[in-house]
Amino acid sequence: MIELPNATCTLGVAYPGGSSIIRQALSKQGVPDEAIETSMASIGVSTIKSYDAALKKWWIFVHQIKGDVYEPTTKQIMEFLQQQFDRGLSHSSLNIMRSAISLIINSDIGNDKSLKRFFSGIAKLRPSLPKYNTTWDPKVIIDFYSGKPANDSLTFKDLSYKLITLLAITTGHRLQTLSLIKVQNIKFYENKIEILIPDWIKTTRKNVCQPVLILPVYPPNDKICPATTLKHYLERTKSIRGSIDLLFLSINKPVKAVCKQSLSSWVKQTLTDCNVDTSTFSAHSTRHAANSAAKRLGVNIDSILQTAGWSNVATFAKFYDRPVINDNSEFALSILNN
Repeated sequence: MIELPNATCTLGVAYPGGSSIIRQALSKQGVPDEAIETSMASIGVSTIKSYDAALKKWWIFVHQIKGDVYEPTTKQIMEFLQQQFDRGLSHSSLNIMRSAISLIINSDIGNDKSLKRFFSGIAKLRPSLPKYNTTWDPKVIIDFYSGKPANDSLTFKDLSYKLITLLAITTGHRLQTLSLIKVQNIKFYENKIEILIPDWIKTTRKNVCQPVLILPVYPPNDKICPATTLKHYLERTKSIRGSIDLLFLSINKPVKAVCKQSLSSWVKQTLTDCNVDTSTFSAHSTRHAANSAAKRLGVNIDSILQTAGWSNVATFAKFYDRPVINDNSEFALSILNN
């Protein structure tokens, strides 16, 4: 990867930041000053972060060739993207770069024939591939917590780790979604808990309902019941929560809301404790494991798509429907057992 200066390009021209570049581009495109912030609101926070990295590279490249950041030629755009491709960037990363550049220039590069052909070539030379070829069985989590003490005997740290992990494997949602759970949006019923997620998330789209997480009460075993664990967590944190509405609180003082990255580290530690290979599987693999397991256990595919927030079967089949990892010991064990 190219080594980028911290705040300036190689020619000493200060990089103003992705948000500033986008605002300047909107102004150049004729958006009134009073409407710029409203237009900026159409771009998600995570998108702006990814665009910022892309635009910084674009800014440096353009100043190196003494071009115009906002009015480049198609040839210059292709030279830049080819340079990034040669450095090993993936098809998805290059798509982000194309989208970032498209946002700040007047020409419609999304429909440019040369760029379409270029990206068709990238798709063949470096196709998008699923992160995992196999996954792990969520039963290891269930067995792990079935053997642990009841919720009221767990430390606050262990209870916190348990709750986020159970939510991850029983909802099939991303940790980003779970990090946005707010106490005010938790609804209690006799046999279930419903959690509304009104905030903007990765799958938020026009005319598509926001997710509602359903946690059924599981009487056979309170130790692995996510609804029971959530109720206990809310009761445990009631006296220290104060005005914090986000569900998860920091384990150490001062008490504050917990970010997605911290929740990810909690889940990863739990996976380690359950002997899941975390050198291969990240915290996000809970999504693969849970949804693949649901399919194996006969859950209707439409229910899986609706619960986990996918719009079509193809995405689930290509990136998330994975077989359980096999250690290839079945043959030898069959001989030894015989």
